[in-house]
Amino acid sequence: MVEVSGALQETFEAQTAKVAERYELLAPLGAGGMGRVYRTRDVVLDRIVALKLIDDQPEAGRETMREARSAARITHPSIARVFDWGVAGNRGYVVMELVEGQTLAMLLRQRGALPPDEAVRLISRLADGLHAAHQQGVIHCDVKPRTSL
Repeated sequence: MVEVSGALQETFEAQTAKVAERYELLAPLGAGGMGRVYRTRDVVLDRIVALKLIDDQPEAGRETMREARSAARITHPSIARVFDWGVAGNRGYVVMELVEGQTLAMLLRQRGALPPDEAVRLISRLADGLHAAHQQGVIHCDVKPRTSL
């Protein structure tokens, strides 16, 4: 299940059908400070992935490569794997494993406050993933409850 704002849906509908002649954008998943994330089909490998399309920036290629390389060093069950990165036009993109599921924000809206043991279990999984990232020198600056569980 995905939460998509009206503005994000409009932006998606205005997007071109493919990125780098390989990635077919299927549906918007969310937006952040640097870009937008889409449910995407890799037409070469015929699989569904997530594609983060970086907002138009002069340094898109260098920043995208740095982000992709940093994330690709991390192997952990709580962190989506990076498959590819590139630049299409003047926009960088990162292709990642698509993590299906409910977000923490959705779960809290649906159920309200979680029992302490369940909350601790979820936060422990999050903390384990962040620890794995920190061990590789990666500091995640954008953790929020919209992230899939």
